[in-house]
Amino acid sequence: MKGLVPQSVRERIPPAVKERIRNLLGATVSPFPSVEDDSTPVTDILAARGIQLRRLTAYRRENFPEDGPGMWLDAPDAELRIDARLRAGLITADEAEQCRKFTRDGYIIVEKLFDDAFLDRLWDAFLRDIQAGRVPLEPEKPGEDRSEWGRVLNIHNYVPEMKELLFHERLKQRVSLLVGREAIPFQTIPAFRGSEQLPHSDAIHMTTYPLGFLSAAWVAFEDIHPDSGPLVYYPGSHRLPYFLSKEVGIGPSEFKEQGRNPYTNRYEPFIQRKVEELGLKPAYFTPKKGDVLIWHHNLLHGGSPRRVRSHTRKSVVCHFYASNVICYHDLSGDPAGVGVKA
Repeated sequence: MKGLVPQSVRERIPPAVKERIRNLLGATVSPFPSVEDDSTPVTDILAARGIQLRRLTAYRRENFPEDGPGMWLDAPDAELRIDARLRAGLITADEAEQCRKFTRDGYIIVEKLFDDAFLDRLWDAFLRDIQAGRVPLEPEKPGEDRSEWGRVLNIHNYVPEMKELLFHERLKQRVSLLVGREAIPFQTIPAFRGSEQLPHSDAIHMTTYPLGFLSAAWVAFEDIHPDSGPLVYYPGSHRLPYFLSKEVGIGPSEFKEQGRNPYTNRYEPFIQRKVEELGLKPAYFTPKKGDVLIWHHNLLHGGSPRRVRSHTRKSVVCHFYASNVICYHDLSGDPAGVGVKA
């Protein structure tokens, strides 16, 4: 059963059951379509197209093939695929509805996925390790609301308890359902306050070959106030083309030579123009503690303005890429990882 459930589970399904599922669905709609087939190693897919990773001078979208296995919920017949899997008993009615929303809007919201005690224990551990000097926080910018807390990437590398969030089975299962493959925990980004980051797609920072096999989960560690600068996102924007470095005119070496300047001066204005030209309508995530928003790789999102500067916005973003893909940073041209099946 390729592309539907983790490899470890597929191997335990008897052949007779697999055949019965195929018969139930009929020949016209298969639950194992090749479009999201993950049985062939991605390195072999690339080699068949004349590409060897060790010979790439930069990991950039233009250096990878245009074709390749696609994420199942990005397929034109995604609704049919969802219905087929529901009829076969491979997903529940609730999961089918989540898949439909993800296909249509590019995100889902899961209420109270985590309880307060779990989140409090993790946040207390975070503060403990900050105070002990074990977390290399970047200093915050000067301002009226400046605090001793800054930003840090991959907090799970410094605070062991945060690994419990990134590797939490309930979270991984939700992401695996949506991307159609085993979700591989990749990155964490905690925040004390709203980022006020301008709209962007995660793909400009973390890209996959094939495209679309990455997802993010924004976990609220407190009730989020509307004036705190909540997460802003643009429903349906995941269906836009992928606007990466080449599309906005950032050369292969510019990011390493000039830092964030090309991103700030070219990518951000480009995306802002697209939002205005297309009349994209924003939505704001003001969740209760324990709620989670999971979004598509290409969904435009950012941090809205903080109307009350003293409000916190305690949260952790977790990123996942799918098994059997290449994950890389299109801006820098550096590889991030190669997904392997469980």
